[in-house]
Amino acid sequence: MHYDLLAAGYDLAFQMGTFFQGSTAKKGLLDFLEGHEIVLDVGCGTGDASVLLAKNCRKVIGLDYSRSMLNIAKKRARARGVSNVEFIQGDAFRLPFESASFDFVCTTFFFCEFGPEDVASILSEMLRVLKRGGKLGIVDESCSGMNLVHSIHLFSHKLLGQASPYLHDLPSLLSANRVRLLDERSYCFNFLTSVIGLKTRAPISGNAGRI
Repeated sequence: MHYDLLAAGYDLAFQMGTFFQGSTAKKGLLDFLEGHEIVLDVGCGTGDASVLLAKNCRKVIGLDYSRSMLNIAKKRARARGVSNVEFIQGDAFRLPFESASFDFVCTTFFFCEFGPEDVASILSEMLRVLKRGGKLGIVDESCSGMNLVHSIHLFSHKLLGQASPYLHDLPSLLSANRVRLLDERSYCFNFLTSVIGLKTRAPISGNAGRI
């Protein structure tokens, strides 16, 4: 797998690729946890956000398709003495959980890997497993206007032979799915953005599994 091959150097590449502001953007999610939540981190990668969020909630489940990424995530949790986080391999397009299983569902720097149709499918699954009254958090690259930081980032992708990231309008994604926007923040000269939404409608029917 692509990310199995990149796993060892991913954290450094991520920090450099987000101009060392990626972790700062993730930390903003902590402001919307009250301590009692069961959290799902979709596309958790090497577990940076999962381990961070575990400090402010009851339990975090980090899900990713790459075993190599998950192995690093588990080592990260052990190294930091975090015991209320579990990492599992799974498919974001078909989450292996029952509907309305989580109080808080998030994803960080994951949607930029997918085009609009795939993001719509993943988001539908995230909302299916989110409880009514639960919160949705998304942190990713911003699409609200190209600037110098965006240009440098895109150029670096080309130099490395990587596909350009997909930039999604996160507030519009929430609105299209009838999720009420609670908060929107920008980082690094509007290069990165985060949104928090509130699911006010009944759970969405769909694929069901077990938590």
